[in-house]
Amino acid sequence: MGLLRFEIILDNPQGIYYAGYPVVGNVHIDVDSPKKVRGIEIRYKGEAKVRWKPEGGNQIRKANETYLDIKCIIFGDGENEFEIPEGNHVFPFSWMLPAKIPCSFESIYGRVRYTIKAVVDRPWKCDHVVKVPFTVVPILDLNTEPHASDPIEEKNHKTFWGHSEPLHMSVSIPVRGYVPGQNVPIKAKLNNMSGVDVEKLRVVMKKLVTFYAAGDSRMRKEVIQDFEVNVVEGQDLVLINLKLPSLPPSGLQYCRLIDIDYKLKVEARVEGWYNKNLKVRTGILIGTIPLLTYQVPQHTGPTSALGFGETFSTPSAPNREEPQRETFVFPTEMEEYSSSLPKCTYEKCLNYKASKREKDESPGEDSDGDSDEEIASSFDPKYTVYDFEPVRPEN
Repeated sequence: MGLLRFEIILDNPQGIYYAGYPVVGNVHIDVDSPKKVRGIEIRYKGEAKVRWKPEGGNQIRKANETYLDIKCIIFGDGENEFEIPEGNHVFPFSWMLPAKIPCSFESIYGRVRYTIKAVVDRPWKCDHVVKVPFTVVPILDLNTEPHASDPIEEKNHKTFWGHSEPLHMSVSIPVRGYVPGQNVPIKAKLNNMSGVDVEKLRVVMKKLVTFYAAGDSRMRKEVIQDFEVNVVEGQDLVLINLKLPSLPPSGLQYCRLIDIDYKLKVEARVEGWYNKNLKVRTGILIGTIPLLTYQVPQHTGPTSALGFGETFSTPSAPNREEPQRETFVFPTEMEEYSSSLPKCTYEKCLNYKASKREKDESPGEDSDGDSDEEIASSFDPKYTVYDFEPVRPEN
């Protein structure tokens, strides 16, 4: 039978690590008879890849960026023959990740992925190879971001056909920076002098991912949340809680090929098919350590919906499988925050559809549909998600 088992087992079964910390594990090999090898090698690799085909063009845009490419021999020397005796064998390995590397990220036109590959170098025969991906978790401290604590207030107005007076709407949010699991309290004020009824407010959150290659760029807009809130006739204030799911942080620090931004839109949907809706847009920051001066964390279990009257809405989650939740462990340099932070977990980031399908995106392939198999192969990194109590927007 030969090789009965050849497997990489990481010390962290979740496969989650922080930049600047070691990746530790073991290679398990089980053979039913002695085997000749030149060595067993571990290869650590971390890289960004982007690839897309411009609309109307034939030349594919692509680029690579390498953050980690290390080879270590953990048995033998790679040149002379050594014998692995019959039985079970465990070969430990450990390597320190660089401190300044981007977090794991996956999308249709690009990715940042980290892998560990074990290779059994056999003389005059095909090598045995096994590979596992792992997640590098980001740290983006909103307390160090200069504009994360700034309040948001955006205004817009519109005059409709056949009416002389406008509809005004202002959107207020207490701070700009939030973390996954936290609720974004949105306050929308209406001053309607137009005589056109506002029937609903539509709230849309998008993730804007920009890919760079060969002096060109491409943006993909993904819809994270899209829901409506009813507006009662004459109502001039609508309070909404938008809960953030598992998401990568803004910016994708240390990666020059991919950038991430988040946008919010509140749209006043008015009566009459001939009328265009009034829209207010703004941007928010997504981090991994919450603003400690904004919201007092609640050291409790899972959050529950809070409601008050008809003016408050917490949208229900889409009909998807509940994301896998796993225990959070702080790295040592974050211990100063650990007593102030709420309970945390790691959760997979869901695959979101593009707000507008591109011609090179086939139906049903929003998450993985790419002509490059290397880019499209499936891996789901996990990001930090906190348990926060919902925040009531203030009147």
